[in-house]
Amino acid sequence: MDVADNHRNPDISEAQLRAEHGGWLDGNPFYLMIVLADGRYAEIDLGQHGWIRTYGDQGFLRLPGFWYLVRKQGQVIMAMIQINEGDQPYYVARHVGFASVNGAGPTAETTVYGIGKKRSDGQTDRYWLMSNGAASVGEDIENIALMLLRQGHLKS
Repeated sequence: MDVADNHRNPDISEAQLRAEHGGWLDGNPFYLMIVLADGRYAEIDLGQHGWIRTYGDQGFLRLPGFWYLVRKQGQVIMAMIQINEGDQPYYVARHVGFASVNGAGPTAETTVYGIGKKRSDGQTDRYWLMSNGAASVGEDIENIALMLLRQGHLKS
């Protein structure tokens, strides 16, 4: 399921969204590019309604190749992962933050973006990007992002 589908205001047209976000459908700083081993490729606007079904039906989400997270500004590849036969690749945007209790103390949140895969042997590989340009691998992104938020190194 595309999380953005649940939050899109139906009163805002696609043209308005594209005008607001520099030609894209949302404020996500990245788009997903998939280049398959057979030479086919797709540049995916992650704000597009139903992108998972659209590209899944075309065979892009399970076939061998490479997945890239590309920064929209400047079209710079920021992360890449090779997908082999039997791998289960994925994209994720994870919201991380903390709230004040009874209005005392700061409130902050950020979004971290990731690509990864579950290998046929069950092992998972994860690569995360944060809004400040920092990258991380592995399972502990929430702790890292919370620490950076508290230290003021990530924008809320």
